Amino acid sequence: MSKDKLESLVKRMEETLLEMEQLKVHCGKQSEELGLLVVELRRENQELVEKYDELAVEMKEANEIIDQLQDTKHAFNAKERQAQKLSRHL
Repeated sequence: MSKDKLESLVKRMEETLLEMEQLKVHCGKQSEELGLLVVELRRENQELVEKYDELAVEMKEANEIIDQLQDTKHAFNAKERQAQKLSRHL
């Protein structure tokens, strides 16, 4: 191999090593950013889970209230029908 070719090869290898070092730094920064994003997404996910659990409890309570109101309505309607029957007998 001639001296010029060898020098050219060494120069390309140095450039390649420099590029690789720059890529390593760039990838390290991206990895750090992604790690921060993962932490943020996990925090947001936990908040959503907690909100969902709270809403599920509220929905259960709302359904229980609706059931109680329907029971009250049915009882009231039954009493009203009973009162109408008694008033017809009088």
